[in-house]
Amino acid sequence: MFGIKLLLLLLLLLLLLLLLLLLLLLLLLLLLLLLLLLLLLLLLLLLLLLLLLLLLLLLLLLLLLLLLLLLLLLVLLLLLLLLLLLLLLLLLFLLLLLQ
Repeated sequence: MFGIKLLLLLLLLLLLLLLLLLLLLLLLLLLLLLLLLLLLLLLLLLLLLLLLLLLLLLLLLLLLLLLLLLLLLLVLLLLLLLLLLLLLLLLLFLLLLLQ
């Protein structure tokens, strides 16, 4: 009778130990899941940051292109002004020659 009680007590202790191990495994798996979720969140944040940086670079490129176009327009206007001055000088020279 005493041996059966001892055997049942040992079986109960073994089952409690198994339950404790399963709870520990569940805790470890939940911790791993939490770490993976944090890693995913970090990667998404990094991706968002990279997209923002790309957008900023695109905006900078557009601004530089606009500046280049404005400078080109300024050069064309100066060339036109120079041409008009040359024509005016030529006209004055011809008027002086005719008199």
